Amino acid sequence: MYKVLVVDDHDGQRFIVCNMLKEMGLKDVVSVNSATIALSDIHQSSKSLPFDIVICDLQMPYMDGVEFVRALGKCSEAAPALIFMSSFDQKVLQAAERIALAYKIPVLGSIQKPILLPQLKALLEQKRPLIAENTSKVSLNKFSLQQIRAGLKLNQFIPFYQPKINLVSGECIGVEMLARWAHPVYGVLTPDVFSDIFIDDECCSILTKRLIVKSFEDLADLNGEKISLAINLAWSMFKKNDIADYLISQVGTYKINPERVIIEITESEESTDMTIALDTMIRLRLYGFKLALDDFGSGYSNMEVISSLPVNQLKIDKSLIQGVHKNKQKLKVLESVVDLSEKLALKIVAEGIETEAECNIVKCLGVTEGQGYYFSKPRSISSLKKYLEIQDVIFQ
Repeated sequence: MYKVLVVDDHDGQRFIVCNMLKEMGLKDVVSVNSATIALSDIHQSSKSLPFDIVICDLQMPYMDGVEFVRALGKCSEAAPALIFMSSFDQKVLQAAERIALAYKIPVLGSIQKPILLPQLKALLEQKRPLIAENTSKVSLNKFSLQQIRAGLKLNQFIPFYQPKINLVSGECIGVEMLARWAHPVYGVLTPDVFSDIFIDDECCSILTKRLIVKSFEDLADLNGEKISLAINLAWSMFKKNDIADYLISQVGTYKINPERVIIEITESEESTDMTIALDTMIRLRLYGFKLALDDFGSGYSNMEVISSLPVNQLKIDKSLIQGVHKNKQKLKVLESVVDLSEKLALKIVAEGIETEAECNIVKCLGVTEGQGYYFSKPRSISSLKKYLEIQDVIFQ
């Protein structure tokens, strides 16, 4: 059962929302009339039973909703999932969502006032996919780089795999490899608590290469030539001349067809400096690897980058997918992205699909590949093999 915090300076609005939550069976509901009190409560609760969801008004005195998000993003505690509410129009609410996502805060969605019970219930039902995969119930602070290095030295980082689905047939056609920390105390941890590793080039390189080797070992055992493997590489990795040689060497060692391997390029502000990175990318393409521009639409994309990089695919960022069925502006943007990819002859993959409605929309737009919690959560290799066994029975 979720623990929910309602933040609104209007007594009547808080009363209505709290009653709706209790009507839905949620008993652990706290309400406060200011964002400053909310921040204090979130900090205090993180030491015992943290809040799972915060429902927050945008227009409040002293500290408004945007200032609250900014402060929450700077806290060391793991942030609860947010739902925004406001009498302002959808464009303002959507902008607030993007700000929260930029601070790595999970967002369930937003509601225009007056709030209706079915709307609130629909958003709360999205909480399930956003629950952390941690086996521990404790809200974790970010680990220090020193702690991360210790875990790296003890070889505690492992690959998990999220299936990629053919949206027409429903068949699993590939997986994306995702980093996880098999912590001896806290269980399997997601990157939000060890993200500092990605800003340390040396640690990031060590982790990436180890996960490449382990995922190639796993891929060699999976369904012959049927399953593809997507691997995320930070932009900094493309500036190292050895990464192409390393990948080419490892596919040879594990006898993997390079065409089964998709290298996903993570967008960043550095993506405009392409001179050195192009060397690596072109060599990978020449050896048969596929290249995909990851998180397309998340903020750094520009036409020069798309037209200059030798990519085969665009992966649409989940921020453009989630809630697209109830957001006309987002739908128009998504339609434009699909149209652009077709004109550039790029395969398009939709990530972050969490509901049937989202899946139906992207299918109607002609997108044929997707991934997200609607199909499957990220899985360990043993869980993935069981998943693929079931797929084999269905599609044999």
